[in-house]
Amino acid sequence: MKVKHISILLSNSSIEMLGLASGATGIIMTIVVFPSGFFADKIRRDWMLRIAAIFGLIGIGFLFFANSITMIFIALIIWGLY
Repeated sequence: MKVKHISILLSNSSIEMLGLASGATGIIMTIVVFPSGFFADKIRRDWMLRIAAIFGLIGIGFLFFANSITMIFIALIIWGLY
């Protein structure tokens, strides 16, 4: 599998798709902020930080191995959970 650099993927794709991916990240962050605040009150802080770190690492992993704009879109959505 040949891995392309992210800038090449973005230059060949629509700017609209990049805007949608960025918007999806913001929407996911907005939706997740209130439940994460609730769970922060119910669960110890160190566990919440571990869970957030796992989502962050998964998002970075998807972004690192992204070979299409769809994978970048998925990575940014997962990053929004971080």
